[in-house]
Amino acid sequence: MTNHDFIEELAGLLAMESQEAHALLNSFSGAMVAEFLACGKLTVKGLGRFAVRKLAPVKKLTASGTVYTPPCNRMIFERGISGGDDTVRIAVSRVSMSPDDANRFGRNLAKVLGRAFKEKRELVFNGFGRFTLQEGGYGFVAESSLEALLNREYQDLEEVVVLPQDRVPTGSRGKAAPSLILFSAVIAAGLLLVFLYGRQLAESVPFSVATLSQSTTSVSPNSNPPVGSETVTPAQGGGADSLVLEKEDYTIILATFRSGSTARKEISPLRSKGIAAFVWPAFSGAVKYHRVATGRFSGREEASAHLKRLPEKTAGSAYIQHVIKRVVLHAEKEL
Repeated sequence: MTNHDFIEELAGLLAMESQEAHALLNSFSGAMVAEFLACGKLTVKGLGRFAVRKLAPVKKLTASGTVYTPPCNRMIFERGISGGDDTVRIAVSRVSMSPDDANRFGRNLAKVLGRAFKEKRELVFNGFGRFTLQEGGYGFVAESSLEALLNREYQDLEEVVVLPQDRVPTGSRGKAAPSLILFSAVIAAGLLLVFLYGRQLAESVPFSVATLSQSTTSVSPNSNPPVGSETVTPAQGGGADSLVLEKEDYTIILATFRSGSTARKEISPLRSKGIAAFVWPAFSGAVKYHRVATGRFSGREEASAHLKRLPEKTAGSAYIQHVIKRVVLHAEKEL
């Protein structure tokens, strides 16, 4: 979220600095993305319920012929659904908060979210979506990159126009029906391949926590955590080509992208500023992300202190990530 007043208000309730509250909200936004991709639904107290609505294929009769629109998934929001809240659960499971901290965070987040919603303030959840004023009033707009992921199995399907029989070119009427059957078979085979390929990936690659960020091809990930003491921080100056993160370490995620080449293009500009950045590929099911990470820390407090020293532009949507298994990160290339 980027609403300054909102962050200041939450920081006051949580007794922390605004930059730390901003990083915590970015982490929670990433956790929302990962949870929604995994479950297809999410309830946040103070706001309401987010869910996926599956829209069936549509057949339209027009002057130019019959138009078939492919199926799609739409992200919807329902205000004020009672009897459920996922905030505390995902704060513990995906942001690695202690139960006490998660309960305190959830309680105060619900207060400020409810107030901000009633006042129709703009609220931005990086990689997830935003609440904003539109022509139709105040409402939720899903992040385009998240909806693209929800529709990844339909991404190559376009509208199909079938000409009326009286407009089929001479000599081709007899071929019209077989062509349509062939076309349908190709689409069905394509969908089957997408399904099988995605399933194969999901079974062959271990799940790794991921989120979504911003920018055109970027997506933002999920995140972080509790205690420790400082280990190594090759986050400055640095020419190292790789970084080893051990289980239970912490690192700082600067951005997350769908494209590996886009993530790798970010490395040189960051290193020219003295920030030793590395690419960290991650999976959520069959969906692959590429995170840009910097630094290795043995505790969240040290990572938080380092995050505060990063340039404001670089740290804008950064968050702290808890490492759940050993991984070797690389700079310019992915091995």
